[in-house]
Amino acid sequence: MIVGVTSWQKPGTYLENVELLKGFADFVELLVYTWDETTKGTLEKEIGGIRNKVKYSVHLPTDNLENCKKAIQYFSDKNAYRLTIHPFGDKEEFRKVIKEGIELVGEKLCLENLENDAFYDYYEFVKDLEVSITMDYGHLLIINQNPQEFYEKYSGQIKEIHYHGVDSEKGHVFPEENQLEEFINFYDQNFEKDVPVCIELFELEDTKKVFERLKKR
Repeated sequence: MIVGVTSWQKPGTYLENVELLKGFADFVELLVYTWDETTKGTLEKEIGGIRNKVKYSVHLPTDNLENCKKAIQYFSDKNAYRLTIHPFGDKEEFRKVIKEGIELVGEKLCLENLENDAFYDYYEFVKDLEVSITMDYGHLLIINQNPQEFYEKYSGQIKEIHYHGVDSEKGHVFPEENQLEEFINFYDQNFEKDVPVCIELFELEDTKKVFERLKKR
C-alpha cells in the first residue's frame, strides 16, 4: 500500500512539515486551501526542496474556483502525484475548471466526495469528461453511505483514497482499531497496491501510528 500524509502535522510551512515527514511517508499531500500571495510565495520558495525530498500530491483551494484554476496551472508542470478538488461553486464554472484542468494534468485531477451529497450532483455534471475521483472513506461514513457501494459505482475512476477516523459525525480523528481493520479489509478486497492512500490526520504522533498500522497490515 502506498501511504501518504498531510502537510500539516506541526505549525510551520510546507517544507518544514516535509522535513518532519521524510523517511517514512511515501508522499505528502500539500494542503493548498487558497491561492493568495503568501501561499504562492511560500510554494515558489519551497517547491524545489519539497520535490527533492518527497513525492507530493495537492489538495486544491476550497475558497473559490478561480484559485483552483490558478493552482492547477501552477502545479501542472511540477510533477504533482495527484491534485484533488472539492465539488463547489457555479456548476458551469466548475465544469470549465475541470475541463481545463484535465487538459493540463490528465487523470491526475481528482474530484473528492465530501461529508454531504454535493459530489453526486457535480459528478453527474462532469462525468462525460471522465474525471478521476479521490474517494474519501471517512466522508462516506459520516453521511452513512456504504464505501463498498461507492466503490462499485465509481471503481474505474478512483485514483486516490483519503482515510481518517470518524467519531459520530466528526471526521479526521484518530481511528479506533475496528475502523482500521474494516478499512484495511475494504482496501485489500478491492484495490491494487498502487492506489495511494492519504491519511488525513493533523497530529504527527497520530499520523505515524496510523501510517505504521497500514504499512504492517
